[in-house]
Amino acid sequence: DGTVSPMGCDNTLHGCGYYDEEGNLHPTFPIFAVREMMKRIYTICYHHRPAEPFVNAHNSTYLGAPTLAFATSYWDGEQFSGVQRDGKHPLEILPLDSFRCEFMGHNIGVPADFLIYEGNPFTYQEGLAIALLHDVFPRPPGLGSEGFELASKIWKAFEEFGATRSQWFPYWEEDKPLKVEGKDIYASTYLKKGEGAIIVISNLGRELQGASLQIDAEKLGFNPKEAEEVIT
Repeated sequence: DGTVSPMGCDNTLHGCGYYDEEGNLHPTFPIFAVREMMKRIYTICYHHRPAEPFVNAHNSTYLGAPTLAFATSYWDGEQFSGVQRDGKHPLEILPLDSFRCEFMGHNIGVPADFLIYEGNPFTYQEGLAIALLHDVFPRPPGLGSEGFELASKIWKAFEEFGATRSQWFPYWEEDKPLKVEGKDIYASTYLKKGEGAIIVISNLGRELQGASLQIDAEKLGFNPKEAEEVIT
């Protein structure tokens, strides 16, 4: 919980902090020391489980590659738990470009989980609608909850399809096998060429609305005859 963050420290007894010309003490940020600590944590986990070491860093608000490089996944999103909704649309609180920068992990090579605290300020389904477009699964609420049951169905569908062995086409990519038409509607695709695809479609507008999909059969590698809603 915050382990990867080189938080400011001015304790001179262990080598932190510095004095300016006027004698005032200021903090320093021990990025290299934290990096060495993360190396040690990863090495210990690798020693006990070399086939699949597991270091899950809770880093909310901090995305520092020098230290996160020694985690195998990270949790981000708790910083929104104290944010009041006040009638705002979710994308007014967390724009899509911000999500791509901090919350999807692809840009630093570490898988991400998105933390949602029900209703503060997003519902779990709102979080799903945003995160799944980015190849990210929100951490579900407690066992037996409605959100957990929903997440379980999605996990099962992705596992049965083999999503981790598929090619992913995010909504912003131009050269993709499927395009969606509709204001504030986005689609990302998991493709196993010639076999099938899972399409994540999210309406991120304020109103209920319809949408149409344009499918490029050549890029899919097959001409789809039917589709089903994997959650139901």
